[in-house]
Amino acid sequence: MKSIALVLALAAHVAAEGGGEYEWAGLFALHHGETYEWTAQKVDGAYADASMKIVVLDTGTTAEDASGIEAQESQANTLMAGTCTDVQNNGKLMPGACYNLVFDNDVDTSVFHIEMPKEEAAAGHEGHGHDEEHGEPHAIFTEHFPTEFESDKHYLHDDKGVEVEPVVCEPACGEHDGGGHAHGHGGGDPNWKQPYDWVGLFEMEADAGESYTWTMQKTEEFEGHYMKQTMKLNVVELEVGTDKEAREAIKVGSTTSDAAAATMETDCDTAALANSAFDIPGCRKLTVDDSFYSSLFNMEMGGHGHGGDHEYEWAGLFNLQYDDPKGSTPDMTYTLTFSKVDGAYADATMEILVMAAPDGTIESQEDAADGMIKAGCDDVQVGGKFIPGMCYNLVFDQAAEDSVYTLSLGPSGATPGLKHIMFLQHMPGEFEKDHHYIVDAQCEGACDVEPIKC
Repeated sequence: MKSIALVLALAAHVAAEGGGEYEWAGLFALHHGETYEWTAQKVDGAYADASMKIVVLDTGTTAEDASGIEAQESQANTLMAGTCTDVQNNGKLMPGACYNLVFDNDVDTSVFHIEMPKEEAAAGHEGHGHDEEHGEPHAIFTEHFPTEFESDKHYLHDDKGVEVEPVVCEPACGEHDGGGHAHGHGGGDPNWKQPYDWVGLFEMEADAGESYTWTMQKTEEFEGHYMKQTMKLNVVELEVGTDKEAREAIKVGSTTSDAAAATMETDCDTAALANSAFDIPGCRKLTVDDSFYSSLFNMEMGGHGHGGDHEYEWAGLFNLQYDDPKGSTPDMTYTLTFSKVDGAYADATMEILVMAAPDGTIESQEDAADGMIKAGCDDVQVGGKFIPGMCYNLVFDQAAEDSVYTLSLGPSGATPGLKHIMFLQHMPGEFEKDHHYIVDAQCEGACDVEPIKC
């Protein structure tokens, strides 16, 4: 069963940061003196909007990367904030001005002709010449994602009917193709008043137990740091029948959008730590782990993430194995560390079960894990060792800041390709302070081990 979900993010620009006035920008290699066709189509019987603003600008450089777009962002915003000339179906437009493409509701496809001036008539080309083969870099800024208006025809063609693809886009090319759709706001618009910066529409499986991973990463743009330490994320299930109804639901002022925004302002303080899981639909305050380049958050549909009908609260799939080309099979061990946070352990004990996953999935072992945990778990004191296939109850040392245990894989660690699942009574992130909860004891410097899926 599929569902369309509304995702709202607060205090982080995960999609297009650019624009106060535009939603999408693409850099294209276009030839002077030629004419290009911009196409917009009805999807599910209707245009995504009645009209769309568009600006085409020569970048004035030879750069074929995002810097070409960035160089013209300010000019594009200025033009789109001003008066944009209406252009009807089959009308013409040229670089350097803002136009408002008016779609013909009587036809399924509206076509507009971008006429490129001849090189000698174009200003700003001194010093970078005309590339006869590859064309000149031009940035096209649009009020909506062009793929919102694609049914069976690409949005841009040359005069021979050949599709023209962008060299680079903001947001990333293809990021919003297919089932996803997004609107970026806030970042460049001082008049934006909503309590969120970004909205996305996604088709997600609504069956309980389906999981999705949300990722936040450090970037060079912020000198190797996360843009924000926290971000509110609200996932709302929409009861809609068509893509058009879904697009209406994300518009500012709609009942669904207003309710989702209110939730983010008044009922979204429950923290979700990096490398932990939480239930969706629902709103969480994501908190990154600054000691890692990437912070992963596992979203579990229908309450599956916090245990639900299971005896455990969290499960992670790991690539725990020993693969020695010489054929030796030493005792492959991993070190697990659980720490006090704010002066105390999140709980006095924690049940843990590690199991082999022959088919590489968590789901295949869930029932068996429930049965073993329910049957009882043996206590393991600090410094103790445990093995896969049995349930243990880790007892934390209240006199120490950290409680350390050893996982010994034994023979199962020598099976190439065999993965393991770790089932925990609590989220491992609840016990992390200065140390990652699992490291490879054989790795020089004790390397952190991250789950493949959780």
